[in-house]
Amino acid sequence: MITTLRESKTKVSALVALAQSGEEVIITMRGKPGARLSGIQPLPKAAISGWKKELEALHRKCGTGKRAVNSRAILNEIREP
Repeated sequence: MITTLRESKTKVSALVALAQSGEEVIITMRGKPGARLSGIQPLPKAAISGWKKELEALHRKCGTGKRAVNSRAILNEIREP
């Protein structure tokens, strides 16, 4: 399916549903292809579990318990060797 950027703004939910069902959606900007929307395979449960454990550990380490943790601090922690 090919759609314009203007049309895609009003139909994003429907376009995502199409992509999830396997259809590729091309979004054009000024008549030229600008982006491609396609579905992805769901992550395995093991990957989600590992990600969740890592996030919880970062929250315990960086969290204050009062408000959301600064995302820059979390990114810096992840990037450290």
